Amino acid sequence: MLPAVFGGETKARKIDTQIPLPRINLSELGEKEESRKFRRTVFTQENWVVHRRKDRYARHMLGVLTSRIVRELAKPLLIVAGISILVCSLETIRELGILPKDWPSLSVQVGEPFKLASFALSLLLVFRTDTSYARWLDARKAWDTILVGSRDFVRQGLTCLDTEEDGLRSMLQRWTVAFMRTTKVHFRPDDDLREDLESVLLPEELKQLLQADHKPNFVLQVLGAIVCRLNTQSDATLALLNEHLRAFAEALGTCERISSTPIPLMFTRHTSRCLVIYLTFLPLALWDQCRWASIPSSVVIAFLLLGIDEIGVQIESPLDLLPLDTICNMGEANIEEMMGSQAKD
Repeated sequence: MLPAVFGGETKARKIDTQIPLPRINLSELGEKEESRKFRRTVFTQENWVVHRRKDRYARHMLGVLTSRIVRELAKPLLIVAGISILVCSLETIRELGILPKDWPSLSVQVGEPFKLASFALSLLLVFRTDTSYARWLDARKAWDTILVGSRDFVRQGLTCLDTEEDGLRSMLQRWTVAFMRTTKVHFRPDDDLREDLESVLLPEELKQLLQADHKPNFVLQVLGAIVCRLNTQSDATLALLNEHLRAFAEALGTCERISSTPIPLMFTRHTSRCLVIYLTFLPLALWDQCRWASIPSSVVIAFLLLGIDEIGVQIESPLDLLPLDTICNMGEANIEEMMGSQAKD
């Protein structure tokens, strides 16, 4: 059955696919989630030059206080500092004889158990960051498939159309751009799909798209119907166009897998618990060797370990971090250029 834009009818049975999760107050996370938008970095050649400069170490250290990671870790670091101050104060008072003589020392020797715990915690953090980066890379590759595939899909489609077939040519352009932007909004519900597409699709087309439950799938249906209307001279060309649609669907599925399936929650929870236990006992282990210097030492170590974990958590959900708006704009500009070049020919 063809999509409604070709005169067909669309009927869908609604199925509840939502996974029940604990209720949380999203307003409390507003600033943190909003800050993710500022991490959607696109590098130019000038950016790479600055990125490789020798003064990057000084620049990065001077930017610590303005770092979003530091701001997000401020509360945990303050708690670690508070525990360290408490331990140092109690140990100092005990050594001055103010506390009862039988008051036990809170300090512990840094023995083999603490070293083994450090090794295990390091493995957990490495696994977390490696797995999170793999998810980020998969998402970027999926969008590379969408960007490159969209350009090649339009290029191949245009070779099957005469210049007189302006209606179908324009439709091929509109709906290919619509697939990129619809897929972007599919994973960013806060973005406005109507605003993104009101300058791309015709009013009636946009109305029908907005009524669809799974909008990227609806666009793929339309693109499939467009392919069926192309004057392909060979089965090979038709197969290539359909292969692009299959690649689009696979890239969409990859993004849906990444968006809906986190790293197993038991692993994330266990890593957090290990970090909390380790950092709680860290000031006790540092007292004998560092004395009052154990306060800054504990905070610095906590910053390093919690920072690694926080980076892993942030890139675990990469679709909020990737510069999808820039990718969509780039694809749309490239397609418009191809359309203009063919019109001149």
